[in-house]
Amino acid sequence: MALDSETIWAALFERLEQRTASFTTLSRRRKAQWGIEQFPVLMLLDDSGDETPLTDRDAPEPVWSLNGEIIILTRPEEDGDAPTTTLNGLIKEVREALERVATDSAAGLASRGGTCQFYTNLGGLIRVLAITKVEKGASGLLAGQAMASITLELEAQ
Repeated sequence: MALDSETIWAALFERLEQRTASFTTLSRRRKAQWGIEQFPVLMLLDDSGDETPLTDRDAPEPVWSLNGEIIILTRPEEDGDAPTTTLNGLIKEVREALERVATDSAAGLASRGGTCQFYTNLGGLIRVLAITKVEKGASGLLAGQAMASITLELEAQ
């Protein structure tokens, strides 16, 4: 069966919409300027991600590696919190949204590096979802604004 990456990214976006409550704006498009009333912002992006075939002799169908990222933009709270205080809470919320829950399908679940898969498999759409890197920094667009980039790697058949 052919890889349907759009279905995978749409399901991942839906999961983030349903399981994160702190974001004012969620989007699947990259945008440099957001209005102050739209913060905090979460962008799920696959626009610069690769789709690479993998070799897996144990898999009955071809396995694909998909790469993308989640960008989080936030601004400091009115009470004077450091931007990273708010940012760290939002990163934690995203990680929790991606964790496996009892209603997640166990079908097609693969291990990675000899450990049990910790994150969702989106109801069997993917074998692996891994956060491979979290980078934090200041975006410079608004005074005190902070951003994070969460790099994702997914494996699908």
